[in-house]
Amino acid sequence: FGRPTCSPGPVQSTISPTLLPVLAAAALSLPRMQADAASLDPITKKLLASPGLELSPAESRACLVRCIAHGEAVASRAAGKRIVVVLGNTGAGKSAFINYLHGCKFQYEEEDKMVVRDDSELEELMRIGHTNRSETFSPQVEDATDSLGSGFAYADCPGFLDNRGFEINVANAANVRHTVCAASSAVVVVVVNYYSLRADRGKGLHDLLRILLSLFGSVEQVEAHAPSVLLAISQAPVTHPETGAAMSIERYMRTLLSPSGLDTATGEVLHALSGRVCVFHLLGRGDSSWLTRDALLERVRGLPPIGTPSSLFQSVLGSEDRERLRALIAALGKDLRECLSRCELLVRGQLGATSAAGFGEAARLAAELLELRVVEHGFVSSLVEGEVLAAARESVASQVAPVDALFLDGGLDGGDDAADGERLEEARGALRGVGELLTAFAGIDVVREPLQALVAQAEARLASAEERRAEARGRREMAAALQQTLRTVGAHALGEEYNVVREVLALPRAVAAAREGQARRQRALERAHAEQLGALGESGVAVRPREAEDRHAAERREEVLRSAAADAAWEAHIAAAADRLRRGERRRRRAGRQAR
Repeated sequence: FGRPTCSPGPVQSTISPTLLPVLAAAALSLPRMQADAASLDPITKKLLASPGLELSPAESRACLVRCIAHGEAVASRAAGKRIVVVLGNTGAGKSAFINYLHGCKFQYEEEDKMVVRDDSELEELMRIGHTNRSETFSPQVEDATDSLGSGFAYADCPGFLDNRGFEINVANAANVRHTVCAASSAVVVVVVNYYSLRADRGKGLHDLLRILLSLFGSVEQVEAHAPSVLLAISQAPVTHPETGAAMSIERYMRTLLSPSGLDTATGEVLHALSGRVCVFHLLGRGDSSWLTRDALLERVRGLPPIGTPSSLFQSVLGSEDRERLRALIAALGKDLRECLSRCELLVRGQLGATSAAGFGEAARLAAELLELRVVEHGFVSSLVEGEVLAAARESVASQVAPVDALFLDGGLDGGDDAADGERLEEARGALRGVGELLTAFAGIDVVREPLQALVAQAEARLASAEERRAEARGRREMAAALQQTLRTVGAHALGEEYNVVREVLALPRAVAAAREGQARRQRALERAHAEQLGALGESGVAVRPREAEDRHAAERREEVLRSAAADAAWEAHIAAAADRLRRGERRRRRAGRQAR
């Protein structure tokens, strides 16, 4: 359709003087384009060379993050510009549209293939692809001063629904947002291939409207900013293929605005843009309803700019992109969990390596997973943060299980003092391992505060268990010493009340002896601690002294609590004995008065 009725003009054999500045500018931009391509990492180059190549989860993540980093560097060229964002599916003719506005002259080459003429005074500003494979890796930003005026720039955006792998497609979506957000203001031109309106019941149009809806975030936002959007129909036939009648914008509007095949949301988006449609031809053909280059430039200049693009535009993620991202994040989360499980074995001494190094590796995996937040989409950020936090919480819960076990099945009930001590030491070792996890993850904001809260709870439970055991030991110690004191006092023939008197008189000596025993234990404990630390210092081992100091601090706390519990038990017994003595004295007085 619409093929030229005359041959293109002759190719110029000499270079016009007006062409020299253009060639110079092209020569300057060529190294930049080559540098952009050279900066791609091997994984990305491999994926670009082999579309559909399946990458490992780690490779997929690295490719996605690096592609977005590459796009961010390109996006900086839009800083402070009044940017014209040109969107469309792959093959819609976005690059040709920009080159047409730039002033390039076109001609047909082969069947229905339009190219910039060799004798065009202006070379193509954007590289045009003629296959169904996207030729644009990230938005290409070029100055538009010559065509639109000072401060303007074109952004030739990657084709959405890209055919080079989901990693490239997601990176394209993020890079479009980064580019738009870098600009001072933006307008949007959506290029729609005429044939996509006809093919597969307008699926191409439906997909494009869905992308536009995702970019703006809601139907309401599209409606509010519709005056800043232009819908341009490309590659449309100038005449009807059978009748030869001229095709006007009104006839194309009837096709374009048909709601057939559209859901409610995309139908509302199309309706909002119904007054923002134009049709053009790269050779300037068509009836008076078609826009020429000058008319197109005037329409684009007249679009009211969106002044705060960073607060409006979103990264566009399709349903398939979301599912692939969900699967990728789950796979990376599985790797993180497996690494944390190995760390738990290291903490328990079941693997021959240091746990600190293992937790460092886990922190690296968590940080790499969180790097996916560069997509800048709430769906992705929520998933990655939730995955990292869940994995870290599961690891902490697993490691502090020995602490929780202290409160199960009569734990620390005093039935086996040695076993109770072993269980407490296992719980302390578990918390030391969690401390190593916290140290490794200190720079990861998503998990730092939640994990600190979990560890604080576990530490409080351990302190409660230590206090309970110490108090039980102190009470048992007091009970044994009291029994010995009572055996020494013995029973007297004068009766129970006389025995209470003897007990009260003996208790101060028993308490003094108990406290002297406590002091001896504390001195012996300090000597043992000093000897252990000295032996460890001579061994040259770096980690064990710290663990020993932690254990010594716990033993000192327990000794203090044990002594305090024993003292409290002595005080309570002395008070009870004194009360018994007073009650007995009152009974004797009442009996004496009754006898008189």
